[in-house]
Amino acid sequence: MRFVLVALPFVGAGLLLLSLWADLVGFWSDKPFLTNMVSALTGAMFGVPFAIVILQRLSWNQAVRLEREGLRRLAAQSGTELVSAVDGILGQSSAQYSQLAQAVNAPREFLIKLAEQGRTAETDVLTGLSRTDDRFFVQPDEFAKVDSLLSDAASLWMSHLKDKGNMSSYLLRVRARWDFLVVSVQARAIEAGFPWIEAPLVEEFRALLNKLDGLIETAWLPDISARIRRDLSFLAEVGRGFETYRLEGLHISHDFVAESLAELDRSRSLIDGLEQLMARSREFQTILDYPMK
Repeated sequence: MRFVLVALPFVGAGLLLLSLWADLVGFWSDKPFLTNMVSALTGAMFGVPFAIVILQRLSWNQAVRLEREGLRRLAAQSGTELVSAVDGILGQSSAQYSQLAQAVNAPREFLIKLAEQGRTAETDVLTGLSRTDDRFFVQPDEFAKVDSLLSDAASLWMSHLKDKGNMSSYLLRVRARWDFLVVSVQARAIEAGFPWIEAPLVEEFRALLNKLDGLIETAWLPDISARIRRDLSFLAEVGRGFETYRLEGLHISHDFVAESLAELDRSRSLIDGLEQLMARSREFQTILDYPMK
């Protein structure tokens, strides 16, 4: 096709020269129809290639415009679907994240307060000697407070996040939307000259998803709450047989508190990670909402 387009103007130039020579010798004087035919053919030899080139250029521009518009819609839709998948976990408002964070913090801060009070105690009630071991006493009402805070936190957690299977399915949906973005949309967007998410943010989001997947099993607050409450109940049962329980309350080690706090910290990390996931997905949605041009 390209050879034909290049050759036609040369053919037209040849016909033009031939027509000029024929005109000089009077060849066309008694051939009006042939004159018109050759004139039209000569004009076509010059006009057709340029018309085809212009039409091809217009068609190509139109195809590029349609491709960019389709890509723009695809990117915007993919960003919206990513946000929708993230919102499915805990809703669209940061209020839910704050409520869960406060619920996790309440028993955590109370345990820290009790432990700090135990560390400042100077003498043993029975012996009058300074305690050097890593243990302290919790009054029955304080024990009941810890148990209540843990129970309330677990209930609120379940009301928002349901169960681990539900959480895993939502994270799987988020990962699917994210993989589609970086596999199917990213290369096309960059090739088309659209702005894209910075590489460090891409890696950060991927690492965040991996972290959250790993935290579901170890940071699930209802399980942690049940373990701590069960251990406290066991200690209380054992402690009731001793005179110290009646005088000072439940005997707890600082190591037990430290382990409980570490578990609650994992729950808080899960909530913080989900909130970060929501913030990042909305940031990406803004980046992918390419303006019309």
